[in-house]
Amino acid sequence: MRRVSCTALLFAALANPAAAADTSQIEHKRNELEQMRARIQALQERLGAQRVQRGSLQGELAATERRLGQIQGALGDADRQQAALKNQLARLERDKTSQLAALDNQRRALARSLRAAHTLGREGDAKVILNHEQPGTLARTLTYHDYIRREYRARLEAVSSTLTTLAQVEQNIHQQQEQLSTLLAEQTRQQDALLTTKQARRRLLAQLDAAISSDEQRLRELRDNESALQNLIGELRKALASAPPDTPAGRPFAELKGQLSLPTRGALSARYGEPRQLGRLKWQGVVIASEEGGEVHAVAAGRVVFADWLRGYGLLLIVDHGAGYMSLYGYNQNLLKRTGEHVSDREVIANVGNSGGNARPGLYFEIRHQGTPLNPLQWCNP
Repeated sequence: MRRVSCTALLFAALANPAAAADTSQIEHKRNELEQMRARIQALQERLGAQRVQRGSLQGELAATERRLGQIQGALGDADRQQAALKNQLARLERDKTSQLAALDNQRRALARSLRAAHTLGREGDAKVILNHEQPGTLARTLTYHDYIRREYRARLEAVSSTLTTLAQVEQNIHQQQEQLSTLLAEQTRQQDALLTTKQARRRLLAQLDAAISSDEQRLRELRDNESALQNLIGELRKALASAPPDTPAGRPFAELKGQLSLPTRGALSARYGEPRQLGRLKWQGVVIASEEGGEVHAVAAGRVVFADWLRGYGLLLIVDHGAGYMSLYGYNQNLLKRTGEHVSDREVIANVGNSGGNARPGLYFEIRHQGTPLNPLQWCNP
């Protein structure tokens, strides 16, 4: 009971009214969110010890697949940073080309001004004054001389400014190239870690498969997995029932039936209500066979109430849509949202994977109301 009470307080804080405008209240909200995340982490650890994972092999698989998710997330971030750096380098190279072209034009203009100034130098102002008897002609000539001198100085300053800008651009290019080199080295290290961790996962899966020697054990494993998910949903429902309502933006979820899109692209490899392994259990959601690393989208706006590993479902993310509705996304490669964060309609929240001990990549997807599974295909257009 103490666990439920603690969780209820957590979600009550999470669903606090909109943040006030002043800085002290914003800071208070930030601290409150960090406390909430710490409490949710404590809840997840207790669930992990009691229900989520059983036995040392399941615990090792959980740790390994979490580690894989972290590495894949880091590699995704690195890929995005690399693309951004390459775009910046391309922009800087274009800027350098433009500056070099401007410098070439300015140098030619400066050469013309220099020749004109040199001519004026041979005919100083005193000589011009002595050789002109008409005051009007003299004034125009002296004005022209002044114009030539000012143009020469302006051309010289333009060349100097362009040289300074060019030097800065080249320095920026050098810095970006160093950053890119460092990033590529880190990516190589992460790729090595990814390979090692995947090999460890394969060994664990082989050990788990060897430990389940009969159909009865496989059936028990599936039932235990469903029980773990049902227990988790129950914990979350109790917590949400004790918290002030958090109404997502947009239309109520109940009004979206038949208008949603599936969270990722791919063919359905398992449908709601179809028999599972051994024919004694039925699927409570759908499995969408998809490419590893593909984007997983939230089917509607809501708030993340669980983002962690769960036995049988791997890296699992659960979104609360209000009024008792939840959507569940399992088997993910990595999770892009944390517990407590709000998500918008169709926002990318995870990447497709095969966590939870699955052999092939795909997404496990459920919709529930008051804890009861609903047929996702009645809500989403395939």
